[in-house]
Amino acid sequence: MFRESMNIYRKYKMIKCNMKLEKRCQDTVRCDMETDLETALELAGAGKYQIFHCGLMVAILGSAILEMIGSSFILPSAACDLALEDHMKGIIASIPNIDALGRKPVLLVSTLLSGVIGLIAAFMPNLLSFALCKFVGSLFLSCPSSLGFAFAGELMPKKRRDLALLICNASLMLIASLCPNFIRSISTYLRPWRLLTMAYSMPLILSALWLTQAKESPKFLMMKGKPDEALGVLRHIFAFNNSKKRSDGQSCEAATSSKLSALALLKPPHLK
Repeated sequence: MFRESMNIYRKYKMIKCNMKLEKRCQDTVRCDMETDLETALELAGAGKYQIFHCGLMVAILGSAILEMIGSSFILPSAACDLALEDHMKGIIASIPNIDALGRKPVLLVSTLLSGVIGLIAAFMPNLLSFALCKFVGSLFLSCPSSLGFAFAGELMPKKRRDLALLICNASLMLIASLCPNFIRSISTYLRPWRLLTMAYSMPLILSALWLTQAKESPKFLMMKGKPDEALGVLRHIFAFNNSKKRSDGQSCEAATSSKLSALALLKPPHLK
């Protein structure tokens, strides 16, 4: 009886030890993957593409701010047409802040839909339909409001990531401070509130069209098990930064003879 108990105990210890070893191996592989991706981003470099991408994220975030702030300027003009009472203005103005649905991976769709819904709101005949459109649009604004900074940072090499996000944040604060002046200047030329609503929605639509020229995050592609597509993004970044064509053989494969290939970094034994 004692021997059987000891055997069961030994088997339990061996199983527990194997589980710990397996978990440690998985953590090591995950750490190696992140390290190799950072090295690949370093090889791809930081240059024109990162400036293009950060500018795009600032444009999307700024458009979201303009759409939210614009509601406060539209409501006084729309009060007569929508039969809007004073206490209802504050309620509707707070609707765009109810955007706690979380981050969404579909930044393009959410930005475009938010802009389109903002355009539709300009044609609403009454208060209920206008408020409903603004509410639905604010739900889609939760994605660009939360995902923009993360998306900007994932395409920057680690050494320059903090500086890039700092510049993006400063640019966004500048846009936010200039938004009221910009809106006030537009209001002097576009007196009808419906035209104002359309004007405040257009930056979101234009930003969505600009977003079609951007690439997916290589970190997201690696997490989804798509190393070949991640490598394609890194090649595009390298070619864009160095003004080369992807077909000329100069992408990420051989920047110089002293640098490792980014292709090798995304293959075994680096990635298992």
